[in-house]
Amino acid sequence: MNAKNPWILLEESNRTFSTSERDLQQVFDEWDGKRGGWCIAGAPRWLLACGSPCPRGRFQARNRTSYAFAPDAIWKSPEFLVFELKRAAKSEPSALTEVLHHAWKLGDHSVTPPIHPTPVILASSADSAWPRAALRYLFHYGFKTDRLRYIEATYLATGDGNGEKYILLEEPFARRVAIKTAPPPVPKTWSEQCRCYRVENADSWALLEKSKPVDDAIPLVPEEFIFVASIAGTGDHLVRVPTKYPAAVYLVNGQLSGDCEVTTPGYPFGRQHTG
Repeated sequence: MNAKNPWILLEESNRTFSTSERDLQQVFDEWDGKRGGWCIAGAPRWLLACGSPCPRGRFQARNRTSYAFAPDAIWKSPEFLVFELKRAAKSEPSALTEVLHHAWKLGDHSVTPPIHPTPVILASSADSAWPRAALRYLFHYGFKTDRLRYIEATYLATGDGNGEKYILLEEPFARRVAIKTAPPPVPKTWSEQCRCYRVENADSWALLEKSKPVDDAIPLVPEEFIFVASIAGTGDHLVRVPTKYPAAVYLVNGQLSGDCEVTTPGYPFGRQHTG
């Protein structure tokens, strides 16, 4: 990483490179290994704890007629999970019905109470309106957030498209815990003007303007906060800074302290106060 410019602006997918649902499938097929060559940032700890998924296959079911279905990924341990992976905007609205269908059909109904996998949706952060609104409705009326998980993914790479590739993961409905100290990549002048929250069960953080009200039941949108995520297996971070859409995402050297002001982008929430 360039010591003179430790904040490196990354490019989002479809600008200098493209990603497909097949690329995403490879990441999870190889979750316990190369992960399709992608570096993972912001993954919740329950996901990082997963080893190799079960071999993919087709399952038979019956309603009025017999039919087959093929979940994108299944883990039996340390948790029983079934994943629905979405990359294209046109397929996002179907994610919820698909993953709930798979979770029900894969359940063990021979025991009381029945045992079902926890359904997990992983969707593109650029196409999140449908699943976010649907889940807000369910959670508002009592559906438990630990029984249906939702992750958004942003696909990033260095500007030439030939360097490292990164997937920034965020669990919008995860609980946020207020903390006093911002993580190291955040400039001190930023943290002094923001409230800092740690995302529960993840090495990621959210910073909001002190004047902005917070409702923990409502997921934040990228334009509202600074998001910091550790890159798994490294000391580096990705920092998403709210600017105009889409938000800018930077790769930041993990050895930096919050005093490294010279090379950081400008304060993202308007005029920066200097004391």
